[in-house]
Amino acid sequence: MPQRSNSFQKLVKILNERLDDSWLVTESKMYIDSITGEKREVDIAIESNFGSHNIIISIECRDHKRKCDTPWVESMKAKHDSLPTSKLVLWSSSGFYKPALLKASKLQIDTVTPGDIDSLEWTKLAKTIKNGTLELLESQLSFFIDAEDMSGEKVRLENSEYNYILQECLSKNEFDVYSLRHSIAHDPRVGGTLLQHSSKGDNDFWIEYTHPKQCEVIDEDYKKYNVFRIGFGVKAKVEHTDLETKSVLYQGVVSTLATGDFGNKKVEIFIEEKENEEPVVLSGIVNK
Repeated sequence: MPQRSNSFQKLVKILNERLDDSWLVTESKMYIDSITGEKREVDIAIESNFGSHNIIISIECRDHKRKCDTPWVESMKAKHDSLPTSKLVLWSSSGFYKPALLKASKLQIDTVTPGDIDSLEWTKLAKTIKNGTLELLESQLSFFIDAEDMSGEKVRLENSEYNYILQECLSKNEFDVYSLRHSIAHDPRVGGTLLQHSSKGDNDFWIEYTHPKQCEVIDEDYKKYNVFRIGFGVKAKVEHTDLETKSVLYQGVVSTLATGDFGNKKVEIFIEEKENEEPVVLSGIVNK
């Protein structure tokens, strides 16, 4: 059975991971029902060992427009009575009706309702990214080195399987073309320029690199040439996606998770904002 998840559940998982890194936090954890022998899925499991005891905090999440009612609390209690849950915590993005809170308290179930961020003026990133779009740039760089020998004969060196060594003529400082390619590929100024001039789909560019000092290059046969141009061919692919975002206010911190799909890849952006502090932004691309 495929694991079920949503942005709210993922965000709750991240929040619990950041609270204490000594606990193992797992999303969509499967446990065996002690009565039926079936596998049951728990939204988030937080596990740790204390001596010979295995402690399991099970979290169930609900992201509905309506508040959670008493029957849902009762159904979660019944579900976890036959699972190895040490403590049950229920998260609801829209809150709980009063009878549901009373029932949960009586059953020793913790309930969590995140606060509303709309009235907070300092949550700028959370509000900016909401209902936004994201552009993903994927690029591949190939290189070429135009040089000439002592007789003035010009050559182009572009063997992608050979890491050419370049040497400054006066200082004799050396650098290699692979490292230079890596630096250019990861320069945010290059990425910004490519995005600015790219249209959706495939694009072709070339970049000329000018080293501040005159250089020589050594080819595969250890022959030296004077370098007069270093260039990089760029194949850039740009894709656009709408972002699905979810923000919660919990313990004075606004946390936002934004996700977007790019074919077989998923982009996740996590933002943590606190009043009068610089925001924390983490991002990554994962395969589906």
